[in-house]
Amino acid sequence: AKACGRLVDLPLFAPWKLLAEQASHNFHFCIELLQTQGLLMRDSQGKLAPNDLSAVISHLYFMEPSNFAFLTLLQSGHLAELCQPGPLREERVISLLCHLFCRRPIPQWLAVWLVENERTGPSLITLEKPSDEVVKILEAQTAQAVETLQDFWQAFVLAYADELGEDDRLPLTGSKHGGEQTTRVAQVESLLLKSRVRSSFVALSGHDDRFRSVSDICNTTRAGLHIDSKLVPAFEFSDMQFNSYILDFYKHGQKEALVRYNKIKDDDVWESLSEFNLCLKALYAAMERRVLAGGAWVDFADENVLTTFRTISEVFNDKLKAIAE
Repeated sequence: AKACGRLVDLPLFAPWKLLAEQASHNFHFCIELLQTQGLLMRDSQGKLAPNDLSAVISHLYFMEPSNFAFLTLLQSGHLAELCQPGPLREERVISLLCHLFCRRPIPQWLAVWLVENERTGPSLITLEKPSDEVVKILEAQTAQAVETLQDFWQAFVLAYADELGEDDRLPLTGSKHGGEQTTRVAQVESLLLKSRVRSSFVALSGHDDRFRSVSDICNTTRAGLHIDSKLVPAFEFSDMQFNSYILDFYKHGQKEALVRYNKIKDDDVWESLSEFNLCLKALYAAMERRVLAGGAWVDFADENVLTTFRTISEVFNDKLKAIAE
């Protein structure tokens, strides 16, 4: 939804060279990626149409790309493993959801304070890192998206090489390399790795068209290409620490503790918790629909997953209502 919205908005704000062609190429890439992830299928007439799995994405359209990350974990079977009956089942699942939805980074001053002071109160404050398996699953999905993206734009550069011209202008100033002369310095040319999508000036530091992440490909493209990272539904982890306010609230249900220990502003507590509560309801509705529908055409319909999300949603919603009274 966001990707299509941005494609429609592009011509109004950015009159780029080859704008229509690039917008069309972006849309083609999105369709290809959705097919690769199993969200589109051909109907009886051979036309592409969303399948049942796409309903999980559409329920959480306002949380892109976190909704795609959730679906990836569902498809991998990892979520079903977490939802197997056992102690702390709900806590394990909601800890995972905290890494996907409504995240709040720990500011630097709070990180320093936590190091220098002993923690008191009922809150953990800092969210533990996700498991290695979760990181591995989502990194594989991101790598697939990046590979598809770079292949698409390599094809675009080859198709429109004459229109794009040489990549001979500095990224920030727009100054042309070598002034107005079109010949390249032989010593500089020898340093360049083979690159089409990546900027020639970035290639001088030893980089080619093998990209590590979505931000890498978006920030280092050659002149004339405009790739928006928000058009790529890939979830990327970072070394940043995140606040455990959602998990803490699920455990103790105390608004005052979130303000005092987690350092969430009083005015932000209700809004942030309500947003996560909406995500839980959407996820529960999607899981319930899959289980109740039944049939061979419904994939990843698991009673344990449904039971877990029902419990989490009901408990969280009850505690949210309690602080509103």
